[in-house]
Amino acid sequence: LFLFSGSVYGGVFDKKDESVVFTCNTQNRLYSVDMNEKTITKYGLRGGVYLIYKIVEENEVIVKGEGKEKGIDFDIFTLGSYPIIEDQIRAMEKPHHSIKRIIDPQLLKENEKGALNGHVPISMIYAFTSLLTAVIHKHKYIVLSNEHSSNYGNVEYLERQINHQWSKSLEFEKMFNKYVRKFVAKDVYYFSLLRPMYELKIAEKFATMESCLNAFTSCNTNFKIAGPSEEKWCKKCAKCAFVFAILTPFVEKEKLVHAFGGNLFANDDLWPIYEELLGVTNVKPFDCVGTPEEVRKAMEMAHEKYKGDVIIDKFVALNLPPVTVDLFSISNDHIIPDEFK
Repeated sequence: LFLFSGSVYGGVFDKKDESVVFTCNTQNRLYSVDMNEKTITKYGLRGGVYLIYKIVEENEVIVKGEGKEKGIDFDIFTLGSYPIIEDQIRAMEKPHHSIKRIIDPQLLKENEKGALNGHVPISMIYAFTSLLTAVIHKHKYIVLSNEHSSNYGNVEYLERQINHQWSKSLEFEKMFNKYVRKFVAKDVYYFSLLRPMYELKIAEKFATMESCLNAFTSCNTNFKIAGPSEEKWCKKCAKCAFVFAILTPFVEKEKLVHAFGGNLFANDDLWPIYEELLGVTNVKPFDCVGTPEEVRKAMEMAHEKYKGDVIIDKFVALNLPPVTVDLFSISNDHIIPDEFK
């Protein structure tokens, strides 16, 4: 792609010390491709080396900065597109592949008549559509951001764990890879880079990226068929309640309240949801949220900061036993390839 862009926008070949170098200017960025060293150097807008890409093999590029390995370059895949996703994609300046999903109009008509929706395994739909994209564009890896917490279920029913997030779990990853290798492609591998971490650990790391705090959301109101919400956070659902809770130990109160557009710990109407999130009831919310231990630990860590807010006061009054699970360790229970570790 770099070479093709160069041939379109204009490029210059140079031969120095038996090393063939190709320089091109595309989208106001200068690239230098060294065919002998198998590197692509990306220069900054104001000059100077911005990144160095080391070509390992077809469709696998290691990104380097100032001679130090930093990670592996990537394209972005989305199922459909929404304003907040488009904003983030523009900021990352990465190639973007998107597949449009169209709901059968007959299903919508049935909804209007009162028919209930079953569970849509959206992560599984992502898995198969991203597989199609990977095969078409000859990518070796499909990298997810599914966490360790998604391995845990919501409720036990008929002696079985029912997990709303099963298609985000490690069990699904293993089964999906087995299916892909047997029936689709032997050289495409599907895994989650965040699998070793609980949501609380991820929140701790995310909190250090202050510039992202006001630019992200996890609330489903942003991804409705009818169109996104005017606000990033509805402040009424389990996902809003959970994400707010796990960020409270790591983000200044004023900044977090501003990002969410309100203090969720001050809203007594959310207590029934927090009871479910804390594991006080027998059913964890059927939504993409973490474990009760994570919510309890977050409130333990943040209770002084939010003392006087109704949710925290009610949590303290429960007098729950301290959390003993190590929620900040890095688990070895994953299938991450060695080159990504």
